Amino acid sequence: MSLKLMGTVLLRIHPFLVNFRRALQFVWESGPRLASASIALRVVQGLLPLVTLWLIKLMVDAVAEGLRSPNGGFALEHATKLLIVMGGAGLLSALCSTLSTLVSRMQSQIVTDHMHAILHAKSVEVDLEYYENSRYYDMLHQAQQEAPYRPTAILNSLLQFGQDIVSLLAMVGVLWWFHWAVVPLLVIAALHGGILLSRAQARAEAAGGATLDAWSGFEAVDVNSHSLGIAVRDLDSAIAFYEKTFGVTFTYRHTATDQGVEEAMGQVGESWIQLLKPLGPDTPVGKFIESRGESVHHIGYGVADVKAALEELKGQGIRVIDEH
Repeated sequence: MSLKLMGTVLLRIHPFLVNFRRALQFVWESGPRLASASIALRVVQGLLPLVTLWLIKLMVDAVAEGLRSPNGGFALEHATKLLIVMGGAGLLSALCSTLSTLVSRMQSQIVTDHMHAILHAKSVEVDLEYYENSRYYDMLHQAQQEAPYRPTAILNSLLQFGQDIVSLLAMVGVLWWFHWAVVPLLVIAALHGGILLSRAQARAEAAGGATLDAWSGFEAVDVNSHSLGIAVRDLDSAIAFYEKTFGVTFTYRHTATDQGVEEAMGQVGESWIQLLKPLGPDTPVGKFIESRGESVHHIGYGVADVKAALEELKGQGIRVIDEH
């Protein structure tokens, strides 16, 4: 029975693993040196908290030794050296963070160009009959919108996960060295907090889901929040603000001349922040900013079937902007 269940699980996750491998392959093919640099920087960033914790421990030991020893001058000199090393570790951490952001932006641009080249080549190779198929156009439009930033976002999520794992293992090693009982106590406390948090989240989702279904009547189970579009005047300043204030990493930047905007996409959990800068005052986003200022421009929802979702919305009397 367990083997059957395992086989079912493997069959379900196999397509995800295949797509995951392809996404990482796209990133590696577009820039192997930048990918290697990203991995190296993430490993260093994962180990730096351990170094800082270890230096703090040595600092505390040096101060305690200085208080107990009659020769306090030597202890003060040792503590001063440790303080300088801690400052160097802080500078190294800031440098790694800056380099990681720079490498991520460079990699994002290279991957975007690489994916656009692949899409262009594939669209030229297909037979002309595909251009008479509306489903092909939907798939091509989705690929043009998501393919340039999806691989980079997957890689950044994987690197962040690896960095967290490195930091966790390093912290566990240090705590185990302090005293073996500290680790199981922290695990028990974390499990207890996780159980309480999951229960509270389940109650909140149950209440929120019922409210959404009663309010809209739309098939809420098929809808997920995809992106939040925000109209801005200065894209670079907006990117810097969101990166510094909320820790959002923007992995995709593109100019859509047909829509009159320059956009940047940054992932927040399972959703995206989409910053929109108008290319001119007469564009739709330019007119929006002129009348309403810099604010939320739209909320994007992900659905399994765009046409079916639009028909269902129109059947409920919802106005569709491209038909008015």
